[in-house]
Amino acid sequence: MEAVTSKVDSLIQTTMTYMNADNIMVMLVNIMLLVTVLYALGYYLTYLNNERKRFRLRSGVVKKSKGVKLIQKFKALNKIYDELEIVMASKGKEHITDTVFFIFTGILAAVSLTFMVFKVYMMAILAPVGLAWYARRLLREMKQDSIVMVERLLPSAIDNFIRISTRHNDVKTILYETSKVVDEPLRGVLDTLSSRMISRNPREVLEEFSKEYENVWLKSFAFTLISYMEDADKEATMNNLRNLRDILYQENEGKVKLASERKYGIMINYALAVAGVVVAIANILFNPEGKEFFFGTFFGLVCLIGGFATILGTITLNVRLAKIKK
Repeated sequence: MEAVTSKVDSLIQTTMTYMNADNIMVMLVNIMLLVTVLYALGYYLTYLNNERKRFRLRSGVVKKSKGVKLIQKFKALNKIYDELEIVMASKGKEHITDTVFFIFTGILAAVSLTFMVFKVYMMAILAPVGLAWYARRLLREMKQDSIVMVERLLPSAIDNFIRISTRHNDVKTILYETSKVVDEPLRGVLDTLSSRMISRNPREVLEEFSKEYENVWLKSFAFTLISYMEDADKEATMNNLRNLRDILYQENEGKVKLASERKYGIMINYALAVAGVVVAIANILFNPEGKEFFFGTFFGLVCLIGGFATILGTITLNVRLAKIKK
């Protein structure tokens, strides 16, 4: 224990000694060069993203780069890309999927190369594998629950249902037309409902639907549609739909507000995580004793892995806090 304490004290003293005016100037110049390179890279990636976005708007297809297609030949990375594509699509940012994927694979390569440079060959293999595993877990965590997304889309779907019902009386047709103007996953839900009604009794389909989803809002929607088919007073049913829409809208707003109230704590957590990464990288790049401690001793390697594991845990916690719950 005394040896470890002595090593840490030596590391701190060396760091303080190393931070003289000349070394600080060199460090600042290196940081400025790094920032310039990152800015240029970011500008180029932004240009590529804008081009892909324009292509998507013109053709309706998200274009994949050749580099992504090549990397996707690796099964593990292909699964990560698929998960990433779903998350980006849910946020309406499909056009930056390739860029995010390239950045992630670049990080994996950089981590592996770093450990190889310092001759920690086992970690050069284990660290990228661990990060890839973590990335898949994080992306699954980031995917919003489908029921939450349905609840968020349902008020606008009800508005469209009411509007379309002025032109059509058949529930099957109204649901089909409504499905064409709403987003996934609600689009698929409504389209499935209307398709089932082609060959089956609409009431039975709606009753089955209400049992299929253990959700009070979808059940209320289904039973209101049953009333629409059976009730001679259509206006009363429309009023019930409007009331359902208003209540659900307020519920959704409350959930969004609750999630937004956590954003300041989340921002602080992210800031601390970024600061931790920057300090660790700076210590490795500009402090010879830091390199020796983190990569040349078992205790230092444990500290390095433990520190980054804590940062990754913080990111996971932030993602969970930012999610809108059912």
